[in-house]
Amino acid sequence: MDKMKKEAITRILFVVFLVIFTAWIASMLQFWQGCAGLRQDVLRLHILANSDTAEDQQLKLLVRDEVLAHWDSWLPEGGTKDDMMAYIDKNIQNVEQVATETLHKAGCDLPVKATLARSFFDTRVYEETVMPAGWYDALQITIGSGAGKNWWCVLYPPLCLPAAEGDAVLSLLSPEEQAVVTSPPRYQIRFLTVELVEELGRWLRR
Repeated sequence: MDKMKKEAITRILFVVFLVIFTAWIASMLQFWQGCAGLRQDVLRLHILANSDTAEDQQLKLLVRDEVLAHWDSWLPEGGTKDDMMAYIDKNIQNVEQVATETLHKAGCDLPVKATLARSFFDTRVYEETVMPAGWYDALQITIGSGAGKNWWCVLYPPLCLPAAEGDAVLSLLSPEEQAVVTSPPRYQIRFLTVELVEELGRWLRR
């Protein structure tokens, strides 16, 4: 193969690579936009167990079930995420009371603290929904020391509520955000890329 042919093939390969790389960058930017919007539009429930003992982990699940069972009666229908956060903030004692009473019925006197917090989450999968890594608003319920494995779900849109219906819930998100949460889970390079960048940003904040 003469020099001119080699140069022509090299140029063609370079153009092909450039086209593919540009398309990948455009796809990643759209994905990042969806992730950023999702973090702003989602409210998560985060329950931290006292420890990793079987007993404390079971208590965590009892609190989860009781809090979710009361949720519909606590919140007005058709509200936005901001409406939900404002309502929770004014009625946070209801959450603590239900969690405390649940523990007492189970013979446990550990303290419970409920707060609205901005918390960092790794990439997580909830049933068929994927949440990319990053900082999210969350209703955080801490049992005792909160040193055990946690449980989480999504309160807004209400993906973890008993009456929630998948398509209707996802319609509360933008098309870009829907594309993120319905993507295959974390083994995808896009989620790994987002997680690495978010973890780096978290480390730099320390």
